[in-house]
Amino acid sequence: APLRFSTKRIRAIWSFSVWGTFSGILNTINQRIDTLMIGSVLGHREVGLYWYADDKAVLPTREITTPLVVVLFPGLSRVKDDPVRLATAYRRAQSLLFAACVPAGVGFGLVADQFVNVLLGEKWLPIIPIIQILAPLLALEALIASAKPLAMANGRTRDLFRRDLMNFAFRTPVVLAGLFLFGLPGVLAARAVTTIYGIGLF
Repeated sequence: APLRFSTKRIRAIWSFSVWGTFSGILNTINQRIDTLMIGSVLGHREVGLYWYADDKAVLPTREITTPLVVVLFPGLSRVKDDPVRLATAYRRAQSLLFAACVPAGVGFGLVADQFVNVLLGEKWLPIIPIIQILAPLLALEALIASAKPLAMANGRTRDLFRRDLMNFAFRTPVVLAGLFLFGLPGVLAARAVTTIYGIGLF
């Protein structure tokens, strides 16, 4: 049969794309808001140390979650009309993320001292305690990485945006409070609180 142009699903596709884009933008802002605030309040040195530590702390979990999330969306899409298979596939993905990311993140935090001393050099010694805190937290955050492919597979990108908005509305004032009251240690404590809250949302 010849292909025919149809506008029947334009509204659904537009809604899916728009909310997905909004969610991505908001999530990016949410991930970087603490860095922007630290730079404004504490100065260039502190924000440089924090950003570099954050960039290194995420390495183990990012290498694990990125390829998994890429293949998870088409996989969940194929079984989205079968609730039992969808739930089973999602639980398996969650179990795999937990089994891989948590040991990787915690382990990296435990060897942060050796990692910095051997590979980065003495000038980066101040980032050791930051990595020790952030690496396990980022491993926990990776546990919700499968929520995005699940929402996309079910066409529920609007719900995903709402949860990202709730996370942003909670995270920003908590990080600000930690920063102004206790400086960089306060931000790290705020990251722990907001990580737990973010996991609870999903």
